[in-house]
Amino acid sequence: MEFVALDTPGLLAVVGATFYDLGINLHAAKITTIGERAEDLFIITSPAGGQLDEEQQQALSNSLKENIAEFAPN
Repeated sequence: MEFVALDTPGLLAVVGATFYDLGINLHAAKITTIGERAEDLFIITSPAGGQLDEEQQQALSNSLKENIAEFAPN
């Protein structure tokens, strides 16, 4: 999964907590910060150990957006 966002303190913790909440397995990560921009790559699998299906991908996308919006400073 590719992830691009404005880099803020605690961003990775929010992403990791979202993976945990959805039961997503994290196998590897490449974390890159360029100025104020985070460009990260995560190798993930579903709770069953395979590729995320469309429903799981949508749930992950929605959860990340919600959790980051709640986390982001106003």
